[in-house]
Amino acid sequence: MPDMNEILQEIITYYEKDCDMPNTEKLLPMLREIQEAEGYIPEFVKQTVSERFDLKSTYINAVIKRYPSLKEQPYKYEIKVCTDGRCASKSALSVLQEFESILGVQKGQVTNDNLFLLNTCQCLHQCAKGPNVMINDRLYSQVTPSMVNKIIRDFRP
Repeated sequence: MPDMNEILQEIITYYEKDCDMPNTEKLLPMLREIQEAEGYIPEFVKQTVSERFDLKSTYINAVIKRYPSLKEQPYKYEIKVCTDGRCASKSALSVLQEFESILGVQKGQVTNDNLFLLNTCQCLHQCAKGPNVMINDRLYSQVTPSMVNKIIRDFRP
């Protein structure tokens, strides 16, 4: 059975030699395949792709940032705390601070166990029920700081 580096090299080689598209058009499908195999886009892969496809690293990073489904770090769950208008007025920042405290990370960081990425977001379209938190596709409404620990426990193994 091939190891992960071999699989990643096979994907890159396919797009380098067998895929008849301009390099800029190859990038997104190649990154999606790499993420499917690895779970995220490792830094060394971005460097390899940059060199072998003559694409600037800033361009590759911009594509990854443009598509939220692409991950630069391994994690299983993305926590998004809405900090927009009504949620902010209903103590969303206190909820965010509680997540930061319990998880031991700041906004934009991944926990040491690679389980959670903590982020903020704009409106989750449940303004009347704020503050709102979304973990992957699961929405929590009317979240208070005292609920955060239980919410996290729902996702820990």
